[in-house]
Amino acid sequence: MEIIIKALIRVYSHSNNQGKIFLTTLRLIWWMINRHFLKLNVIVEMLPGAKLICDPKSSYGSLVFYNSLPEYAEQMFMYQYVQANDKVVDVGAHIGSETVLLGSKLTGGRMYSFEPTPSVKPLLVANIGINNLHDRVVVEDMAVSDHVGSTQFYLSTESEVNSLHNHEGSKAISIKTTTLDSYAKKLKIDHIHLLKIDVEGHELAVISGSKSLLSKHNIDVIVFEVNDQSGSCYQDNLKARELLTRSGYKLYLVSQDGVLTNYVHCPQVHNCIAISPKIKPSRMKNLRYE
Repeated sequence: MEIIIKALIRVYSHSNNQGKIFLTTLRLIWWMINRHFLKLNVIVEMLPGAKLICDPKSSYGSLVFYNSLPEYAEQMFMYQYVQANDKVVDVGAHIGSETVLLGSKLTGGRMYSFEPTPSVKPLLVANIGINNLHDRVVVEDMAVSDHVGSTQFYLSTESEVNSLHNHEGSKAISIKTTTLDSYAKKLKIDHIHLLKIDVEGHELAVISGSKSLLSKHNIDVIVFEVNDQSGSCYQDNLKARELLTRSGYKLYLVSQDGVLTNYVHCPQVHNCIAISPKIKPSRMKNLRYE
């Protein structure tokens, strides 16, 4: 019961639902009926020009249906930051919420989306398709890590928590891995304007495999999940943040109204934003600091 109450509070207090109690309640009721009986995929417009197919079996799809932007502050920050000619990398793309949200702005840029879950890739590709983004999005069905080769990937009943860390009840499959340094060198990507990482506890490996790019400050902004309940938990997350600060990046949190504040660790799952010291001044004018 406590979990349900917390989930409802999260939905009703979301920035997109405040002051809309009746409509939010109708959406909740309809989606519950859909999940249990109708089982229809539904297309949600997250923002103008960015649509997402939501599967009623997906917990993340449910959040998109309820809120449009489940991680409102971070997703709005990324959307407002990205410009038309940017190069963006989405590591842990899942069904493509950030891929289509940010890809919709890349009229002259390029998006590289990594998602190793075989059952999820068709929906990711479908979401790219309904937004007519095939000309600017490259989909890679491999994991980004700290080595090039292969590894075990663990599938859960909820695809949102599939990861490179073994967990109870999961099924192991073999997948290809690459590093961001190797991939960027192979495709001659000399600069990444935004890197988003959501890999269920594997963030340290992704960042470790990007040391060359980081040392040259060739990644402007990194948005990555901090989840001390996932993988090796606290120590790996701490090492990831330490690696970034040693490379000269400054760490921030972003508030619901888009203001960046100096990073302070908290035990809840949250996103950290790392900003390069060599980011162009012209890009800084769009960022708001406390």
